[in-house]
Amino acid sequence: MDNVRNRARELIPYMNTPNFKEVFAEIVSEAGGNADFLLKMELRRLSAPCLRVMDFRNDGECEIFTYNGTSHFLQKEDVEDFMSFVTYYGGVYTKGVYEEVVRNHNERKKARRIESGLHQDPNSPVRFALDEIRFASYAHRRDERMYYSSAIVVAFPDGRLVNAKTSDLSCSGIKVLLPGDYEFRQREKIRITFTRLIELYPGAARILSGVPYETLGVEKRDVRCWLKTRCLSDNKDLERFILSFQSANKYRYRIDIDYLAYILNIKAIEYQYLPRIIGIPLFFSGRDSPRLAYALKSDFNHEQLDYWRDEKSDDKIGTLFNRERLSRLLEKPEGSRYTYIYAFKHTMENHVYFLSATLDELQESGLLETFFAVSKSRSTFRVFRFEISALKLDEKMLQTLSGAAGDEKAVRDLYNNLSELSYIGLLTRINTPGDAEIYNSFTSSQSVNRLQIFTHDTEDVQPVKLEYLQYITPRKEQRYIYRTEILASGDNFPEISGWTRDISSHGLQVEFATPVRCFNGDVVYISMPQFQKLKKNVSLMHVIYEVVFINSAHTIMHLQLHGMHSAVVQFFDELINANQHVLEPAKNLPHMSETSKALRSVTVSNLFSTPIIFMRSKASRLGYVCDSANSSRVRRLFHIQECAPKQANVYPLFSNQVLRGHILGDIEKIKTSEIQKQYTIYVRREVSDNRISYVPETEDSFMSLEEQRMFIERGLAGGYFGAFAVYVTANGRPDVTEIRAELDYIRRYAPHKFKALDSGIWNIMGIGDVIDITESVMVKLNIPVIPGQIPDIPDENISLVKSDSIR
Repeated sequence: MDNVRNRARELIPYMNTPNFKEVFAEIVSEAGGNADFLLKMELRRLSAPCLRVMDFRNDGECEIFTYNGTSHFLQKEDVEDFMSFVTYYGGVYTKGVYEEVVRNHNERKKARRIESGLHQDPNSPVRFALDEIRFASYAHRRDERMYYSSAIVVAFPDGRLVNAKTSDLSCSGIKVLLPGDYEFRQREKIRITFTRLIELYPGAARILSGVPYETLGVEKRDVRCWLKTRCLSDNKDLERFILSFQSANKYRYRIDIDYLAYILNIKAIEYQYLPRIIGIPLFFSGRDSPRLAYALKSDFNHEQLDYWRDEKSDDKIGTLFNRERLSRLLEKPEGSRYTYIYAFKHTMENHVYFLSATLDELQESGLLETFFAVSKSRSTFRVFRFEISALKLDEKMLQTLSGAAGDEKAVRDLYNNLSELSYIGLLTRINTPGDAEIYNSFTSSQSVNRLQIFTHDTEDVQPVKLEYLQYITPRKEQRYIYRTEILASGDNFPEISGWTRDISSHGLQVEFATPVRCFNGDVVYISMPQFQKLKKNVSLMHVIYEVVFINSAHTIMHLQLHGMHSAVVQFFDELINANQHVLEPAKNLPHMSETSKALRSVTVSNLFSTPIIFMRSKASRLGYVCDSANSSRVRRLFHIQECAPKQANVYPLFSNQVLRGHILGDIEKIKTSEIQKQYTIYVRREVSDNRISYVPETEDSFMSLEEQRMFIERGLAGGYFGAFAVYVTANGRPDVTEIRAELDYIRRYAPHKFKALDSGIWNIMGIGDVIDITESVMVKLNIPVIPGQIPDIPDENISLVKSDSIR
């Protein structure tokens, strides 16, 4: 076919010329076969007029190029190609012109990418730079601009009144189109009355009259002049009016697409990150005597929550945070309120006892070695990092962060419900199975009974309220509890027996005795032999279902029918209707409440870890790093290397084959988002010949404990040693349910931006989470350490020397 296309291109200049038939016959005779028919078809296709718009704005700076009324967004080389090929095709924009320009553009793009890779060392610090973003940076929504022209009156300080028009409208400010020239000398306080809006909304005249603004600058183009302003009013009614006006008219007047695309990109990443957050987000009420009130649960932290359940399955996590322990932690300055908690469980006479101690408590009591000697051999031994920070909620933030925006009563109820929350914390398990060998070195001659002071008082403990970190879509119809045998099979697993937990017309919930290699979105085949006996004329064998949700243990599936199965739906409708008097309705799965939405949004705006987003579309696979409000050590680590504004550089943590040799390879192997892999990475500073370098090394690459200690000692001697836990998960199918309307808006008004945004969302291949665990690593290796007093990173914005793999 390529041969036919090439010959057709040769014939294009001869079309509509007297000797076309002779040239055509000559080419056909050379080609042979049925070339006559194929060439005519291809010529018609290539010479057909084209209406497609070429838009290359995602590939760099473009100019608007208009030809015969159709505007394209092309780079300089593309314009030259376009004019050349249009001339070749007889002055008409055809499908052939479109294909030639696109092909040449893609070839140049590929050549630039190859050339860039050839001149860049894979281990060069430049390759570890990535964009820095801030979750929930849209919290107050003051920057969303609507392009709206409306009559106003501007009152200047000297008493002048000027009739003008708005050019755009937002809560933070407006751009004013003045009728004449304006010389901007300094910032002035002005007042604006929105005359046209008052005509349309007389009831809002009070809040739209004499609104205070400050001039920021002037923009001139041709003979027109625009005045940039900033709103000085803190009137909540005015802000509510503007937000309501924007929401009601966003399909009539265009919203600033750049800002909308920016916040949607952040929200999409948030929705993929939050269910995979490490640890348990905790919320405490009461300022003077904080008490644990809420915990957020997900598929990744439910095992940590279950750890704190007793023999009756009652929740006892609240006993971990007694008054003395929290008071001591809150005495520390903000930003240093963290500690390490060591815990184990002891069962006697069918009663579970919880024992825990902070690093400070163990060091002060002299029982550190005794605690480790007793707990090291227990399967229930855990090491946690706990950090806490003050929390201040306001009604405006909750209105934006929750799903209750626009419903003032719901916002007030939510605020009243959560206003008592005073602190937010994160409890993260940081020990790994490999740590058991390290703790074996601890021995003690002291009595085990001395550890009784660390036993929890579990009497009269109020259970914590559990909210959900991830969206769980409730079933669309009533489900009924019913157990019957089923057989299931899929592309990734052989036929296996199981049973139903509940049934409905369009779905099932099934359970298996052993884990099944199946993931959300997969198609499975379900056979129901017992039901088949009831209905011979309907096939209930190998019915195709889609997996809507599967639990982290891969033993329980929520299924919905895949495709058209009217006979199966009719069978279940008849079965349920005939037996409704004996079938027990199943309780609906908990969906995301307004409280859950608010708490998870508060969590993401008060992170204690540093998320890293890995993307397939990047050569280095590094997409974004999220600036964390409470992770200053990690942030300083990522700003050792000199980098551009709004960027960070993960070279000190991921160079030396840590990224390519360990993390990226494991992400490719992980096929499900329910699997999380933990890495412990050591980083040391070296100075040689006045040249500074930072050398990272994964903990499992050391051959002995002595090598680990030597690495740490060399780092401390060089000015810095740090240890970091990195939790990595592969990314599943992105959930954009909550931002679907906004995505559709961008798709409608800026298809090129939607294409880039949608591509970015689908290109996320994995998510990492980084926390500092330096003190705990030094403690387990029996290296003296005072919590909170380890050396800080001494460097910032320097040009680093490439790290060597030599330890």
